[in-house]
Amino acid sequence: MTSFRRCCAGITAAFLLVGVECASAQTPVVPVADTSQAGQQIKVFLDCRGDTDLGCEQQFFVLDLPYVTWTRDRLFADVQFLVTTIQTGSGSFQYTVNALGRGRFAGRADTSVVNTIPNEAEDPIRRKLSRTFALLLVPYVRTTDAVARLKVVYDAPVGAAQASPRSVKDKWNFFIIELQGDGFLQTESRQTRANYSSDVRLRRVTEFSAIRFGVNQSARYNKFEINDSTNVTNAVRQGFVFARAVKSLSPRLSFGVLSNVGYSEFNNTKMVFRLAPVIEYNLFPWKQATSRQVAISYGIGPRYFRWTEPTIFGRSREWRAQQELVIGSDVRQSWGSVNLSTRYASFLPDVKKWNLSLNGSTNLNLVKGLQFNVGGGATLIRDQIFLAARNQTPEQILTQQRALASNYEVFVFAGLSYSFGSIYNSVVNPRLDFFRLGGGGR
Repeated sequence: MTSFRRCCAGITAAFLLVGVECASAQTPVVPVADTSQAGQQIKVFLDCRGDTDLGCEQQFFVLDLPYVTWTRDRLFADVQFLVTTIQTGSGSFQYTVNALGRGRFAGRADTSVVNTIPNEAEDPIRRKLSRTFALLLVPYVRTTDAVARLKVVYDAPVGAAQASPRSVKDKWNFFIIELQGDGFLQTESRQTRANYSSDVRLRRVTEFSAIRFGVNQSARYNKFEINDSTNVTNAVRQGFVFARAVKSLSPRLSFGVLSNVGYSEFNNTKMVFRLAPVIEYNLFPWKQATSRQVAISYGIGPRYFRWTEPTIFGRSREWRAQQELVIGSDVRQSWGSVNLSTRYASFLPDVKKWNLSLNGSTNLNLVKGLQFNVGGGATLIRDQIFLAARNQTPEQILTQQRALASNYEVFVFAGLSYSFGSIYNSVVNPRLDFFRLGGGGR
């Protein structure tokens, strides 16, 4: 006990020594903006949402734009940067940057768009965003003393004028090919788990049409040693090939043809073929897709099934017609974001075999410092025509080799976060961020 007390006393003394040295230092540990007149500086809040947050690292902008003060909540800010992202047909991302005035600047809103190239690194993306932020901040910063130190510089292009996207001559004719593969292996003395997945995808996306084609193969493998003489092994595989072609008929209306062929050992499916023409209408023009979408889609077409084992309906193969209705919405605004979708599907003419699902999530900024996140989904299942007539063994059930009969499926999640204290967030100090005491958490 005496040794433990001496150890605690030594650690406490070390912390006090570090604190005294830091408090008495004459040079700041990192270059930060002069916050002595922070009340006169423009206060900025960064809010990134969408398909990616690559490049939205606030610490970079804190150092690159030192003439503004960054806050931890939009309700403390003079300017809120709402950055929404959406993936383009080439695999790159489009960033829509909205500068929303708050407080004394309420009612002012400016928008700019930043485009990336496929597989572009984070550093050039954040530098593009920083330049955009700087330009959007000019109307606000000009009301402060910092305007005397600002200047606008233009780097003229070399040679001919910049080409527009419509004038580009692409030797690939806008076709993009992606190859992807991943695997996982975990092994212990008495059990082994492994899985792998491979993808080949081809797409061509332009303003008025989109063509996509892909092949996927995946498998899940398990091995368990029950005792010295008994081993249990199983492998569950699935794969599919898909193709789709979509044509824009108007700023809100689209038409497409979708098809896929595949198999799934989990769903007792030796082969399945689907084909459907689909019509889709968006309540908003598709150019507003980064901020809001409400799309209604309907498709109908044939289905062919060949079952691995005879089903509970006594069939080894069958043709059916199926209809699907999908309504999806995605709204991203300064107060938060809401994503909601519902899907109804039924076989024809046997509409008693149907499936209805509802999924959604929301992120709400309630009051200063308080955020609420909630989401979930529910599915009513009345169309499990793939269930095998032969009962599954306990081994097959426990290792999830086949799907079980079910009338519903539900999942939910919720979260609440609150922060308080200083409203400023303009100090960058990453020291010891990589250190984990004992190899665990912070």
